[in-house]
Amino acid sequence: MTREMDLDDAGMEFTRSWFRNRNLETFRTYVYPAWAGQPITYLELGVFEGMSMCWMLQRVLTHPAARAVGVDPWLITTKLDESYMNGVHARADKNTSRWQSMYVAGTQTWKCVLQRGNSAEVLRRMTQRGGYLGITNNSVDLCMVDGNHNALAVVDDLRLAYQLVRPGGWLLLDDVENDHEKQDHVRQGLDSWLAEMPADTVHLLWKHKYVEAYGKS
Repeated sequence: MTREMDLDDAGMEFTRSWFRNRNLETFRTYVYPAWAGQPITYLELGVFEGMSMCWMLQRVLTHPAARAVGVDPWLITTKLDESYMNGVHARADKNTSRWQSMYVAGTQTWKCVLQRGNSAEVLRRMTQRGGYLGITNNSVDLCMVDGNHNALAVVDDLRLAYQLVRPGGWLLLDDVENDHEKQDHVRQGLDSWLAEMPADTVHLLWKHKYVEAYGKS
């Protein structure tokens, strides 16, 4: 991996390196060649501390018209308590702050916005008339689904995200494959969603390590 394609994390704070350790090679190999420098809209479900979002903003979302929206509830888990997750949210906000308010062509605007909320509620608002945070049906070019890994939650996220992604856009799913088999997880949710989709509406583009990419027809 070339050093230029790594994350420049100067001034940022991360306590976990999931993206760098698991998905950076995948994004560098597949996402960067297809989308870098284009005026795209990127939607990320599951932001955590913002490492993947920051890499996308540095390496892919470089066009002045490119935009990113991240959605995450930053909820406590069985392993991570409330104090820690509040810190995670604060770090995500700090790490992406340079893109949340910036000047493009002399006009103050935003390139990235983080929305704290449950994806089921935020995505439903986006699919309604008028959309939300600049996202409407058929307006997203690239969507990363990496939120709640429960199979039913994955199905719900995919149903809604599919409406938001434009024909020709991509849906990326993380943690489809893992080092050991997991039940009631992403794989099962993805398979359930694919089984309910009409023929020729979605197709597998590629799979690499932990990620699978699907195109909307």
